[in-house]
Amino acid sequence: MGFVVADYRYMRGGGWVENISYLGGVIIARGETFMSTAPIASRREGGVGGCKRYHLREVKLMVAQLSVLVCSISWIVPVLACCAEIPATASSTWHIICEDGRYWLAQGYRRLLWHGVNCVLPADGSEGPRYDVRARYGYELARWATAAWERITAWGFNGVGAWSADEIYALGVPHTRCAWLGGWGAAALVDVFSDEYEQRFAKTVQRDVIPYANEPGLVGFYCNNEMAWYGEYGWPTDPSRALLYQYCALPSNAPGKQMVVEFLRVHTSNDVATFNQHWAPALGSFDELLTRTQLQARTRHAKQMIFEWAGVVADRYFSMARAALRQHAPGKLFLGARFAGTAPRAVIEACGRYADVISINLYRKEGTVDVSFLDNVYALTRKPLLISEFSWRAMENASGNPNTRGADVTVSTQADRARNAEQFCRALAALPYVIGWDWFQYFDQPPGGRFDGENSNYGLVSIHDQPYRKLVRALQRVHASAVALHANSVHALPRRFDEKAWPEQRSVHVPAVPSGVKFNAVLLWQRLPTLSLETWGDEGGGARIAAQVTTNTVRITAEPAGWGCGCNLPLIGLPRNRDGSVNVRGAQYLVMRALVPLNTVVCLVLNESGAGPIGAQTYAGERGADGEVFLSLPLHGRGQWYTYVVDLRECELNTSYGNQRGNAILDTQALASVAIMLPGSQPRTELIIERVLFTALRRASRSIE
Repeated sequence: MGFVVADYRYMRGGGWVENISYLGGVIIARGETFMSTAPIASRREGGVGGCKRYHLREVKLMVAQLSVLVCSISWIVPVLACCAEIPATASSTWHIICEDGRYWLAQGYRRLLWHGVNCVLPADGSEGPRYDVRARYGYELARWATAAWERITAWGFNGVGAWSADEIYALGVPHTRCAWLGGWGAAALVDVFSDEYEQRFAKTVQRDVIPYANEPGLVGFYCNNEMAWYGEYGWPTDPSRALLYQYCALPSNAPGKQMVVEFLRVHTSNDVATFNQHWAPALGSFDELLTRTQLQARTRHAKQMIFEWAGVVADRYFSMARAALRQHAPGKLFLGARFAGTAPRAVIEACGRYADVISINLYRKEGTVDVSFLDNVYALTRKPLLISEFSWRAMENASGNPNTRGADVTVSTQADRARNAEQFCRALAALPYVIGWDWFQYFDQPPGGRFDGENSNYGLVSIHDQPYRKLVRALQRVHASAVALHANSVHALPRRFDEKAWPEQRSVHVPAVPSGVKFNAVLLWQRLPTLSLETWGDEGGGARIAAQVTTNTVRITAEPAGWGCGCNLPLIGLPRNRDGSVNVRGAQYLVMRALVPLNTVVCLVLNESGAGPIGAQTYAGERGADGEVFLSLPLHGRGQWYTYVVDLRECELNTSYGNQRGNAILDTQALASVAIMLPGSQPRTELIIERVLFTALRRASRSIE
């Protein structure tokens, strides 16, 4: 075992590194300390001044290939642990340890923070201009793999993430694999209680786990990626596609249908009247549920039951994944399911019962980390977190990427990408329960789009294999300091789940009419002049929307793809605050008279003054508003003129925009906008809105007709 001191200034080119000496198990360079547990081999004696001499490739091997760790003398810090201490062991398998309140990925006595790259491949399989360096290596992919590994380790990475080439995995370097257990897409979660599903699940285990279970360097398996916990995708889109509704649509003899009927019966106290209070259409008896294929949530309580059912499905799924990995890949870590930013609380809790690690694909345009959210994930699961995807894309790029499809983490320049990446990783490293991250991805996507249309500048290198130097240098810096940041973290492991910071769980409060004040019903507009209406939506996902004012009505034409699209409604003649927000304090209902096509689903959206993207430093609005955003329950089109009544107390906090740590009070005294939203994955549609009003009394809704 050796203690090696090396000046990195001598490591930029080939040749021997001269000024090296050693003391016992650790390498020091530029005043930083690197932990190594393996004896330092292949020493060449005869250095300068009594020091040893090493060839550059040997030092690189010690620093990169052995994933040596940066630490510091100040590792001796007060114990902050609220987890059970998980000590290091001599085991050669990868495992998780928790020491002094900090989690680490470990192999034997070697502990590290994971810095991986997804999709390390020699070529993109798409058509048109794309990344492809195979010819450069004479199609000798083993030679390419060695060069690629040397390249990314020079940038401070110490592992290879999901969807990379078998040739680089074959080097035996630390790596992870993503299995598609149960299948891909929404179908992967229906019907998890059936025999047919078990057979399908077993086939995916045979395909994606068993052939690789004994692969050298394999850390563990992800069971899947961005699964459709919200019904259609891994993020909220059309609420009418929720898993509970999909299970209700199954045949009456399906195991999943019988399970969901029993679930609904239990959660409404086996009382039909209670069921009818929360769900539509009304039942005469619970026996009718077996043949009924459609339901609609009427209350927040019903919406919460939808989330709870997703947790029931998740418990079954994760228990199957855990059993399969224990049987067929013993000693490999179960790395979770790569949640798409978030998932219902019950789903995350279920994952925590079975997985070794909770993995999250976390894209944040602003480059900030929502620490309260990650704290809550840890508090729910008591398992370490791995950020399995993150990235930014710049309009200034060498591949010609238009960045119109894919996660919207668009910035202007490569300097912006570098700055966001460095501050994001530094913030992650300072969290004691985070064990690492995977950059997405190695090279830029094709400018013309990959198989699903994504065409983004996510790469460390361009399609011409030229590194984005500002980005890789920023990642080099943060990788070099990450272990020290982690070891010296002053962030305590969260002890309690904070429901106030988890919007799905929170009840919404609406201010009452001030004492002595009479609130009259107020229309959003009396007469509409010709004006331009603000529209918005997931253009990258294919959403399109147009809105115009015609004969005192708002007419909307939309193709609500991706997460959807929407339109801000006119606010004309309402009392205004200094920032232009409107004051309708005392309102308890929002009423809309509209012609919405049959089965088209819409929501009304209320943005408080101060609203902004998740992760903003402040959400200060007018008159005490704190920048939250609220959504109504889904409104289903009737195919005729109809008066839709929204009880503001039944609204929900938007989990994808706005202040996630606010007071859950709908600040009607300062509303920046009122909008109509069409969730994604619906056919092209046209609707007409005739009138919209705020009122304190439900019966006043008749005045709009």
